Amino acid sequence: MLLTNQRNFLIAGLVLGFWLGACTCLRSQEIRLESAVTQVLEAVDTPAQRSGVLESLNVREGETVKKGDSLGKILDDGSRLKYDRARYEYAIASQISKDETLVKYASKSLEVTRAELARSESANRSVDLAVSDTELDHLRLVVSKAELEVEKSLIEFEVAKLNERRREVDLKETKFELSKHEIISPIEGQVAIVKKRAGEWIETGDSVLRIVRIDRLRVEGWVSVEQAIQIQTDQTAEVVIQVPNRENITKQGKVTFVSLEANPVDRKIRIWVEIDNRDLKLRPGLRAEVVVTSSN
Repeated sequence: MLLTNQRNFLIAGLVLGFWLGACTCLRSQEIRLESAVTQVLEAVDTPAQRSGVLESLNVREGETVKKGDSLGKILDDGSRLKYDRARYEYAIASQISKDETLVKYASKSLEVTRAELARSESANRSVDLAVSDTELDHLRLVVSKAELEVEKSLIEFEVAKLNERRREVDLKETKFELSKHEIISPIEGQVAIVKKRAGEWIETGDSVLRIVRIDRLRVEGWVSVEQAIQIQTDQTAEVVIQVPNRENITKQGKVTFVSLEANPVDRKIRIWVEIDNRDLKLRPGLRAEVVVTSSN
């Protein structure tokens, strides 16, 4: 009886071990991408935003640029003059909006006329008819006029502030228009193609140069439909890049794209893996071996 139980426990242990091993194999499976090649992750054609003569170009093919760098300039004589005029008009409006002289003068005038009317009315209370009714009516009219002058000066002061804001908007508008004559790099990368040269006429929308991002690369490969089902975005992958006449370079990457479409000929699915290239040791067009660890 004891021997039978031991045999049963032994069989159960073997079955359990086999089952756990099988599950481990199913949970972790290496999938190799076929025909994997490094590619450009991002490429941008930098367009002209205004028509005109290309006055200058600051870069050449192969140069590295950063996002926001000035790459060139389109002749901007007319826009520059409009910007300068708007700048001066804004400066004038800004000074006027800060000038409270008229408000202070109107307030002081009202204070004086009220004091004069008060003295006249006080004199009449002391001495009958010291000041005639006509003169008192005139003084009251002067006080009313001074009160209106204060109100008018306050309105004009507020209008001056609003005019300053309008001139500020005009200045921003002309500055924005002027900035469109500048050719700015939209991304960080390397100048791949210069399509226009200084002195040439360009139209709005014409591509001046092409910039490719090189600090990160994409590795494209193919897997079967059955394997693609086991791959999801953000899974890690080991990428070994074959560099001619040098040692292979190994990078850790992440799956960024699993195509939903299969090649109708061989039923292969396209996979993208993104890798870091901040050291600029890699370039597009290199063959690679990519292993994705799938989890079932």
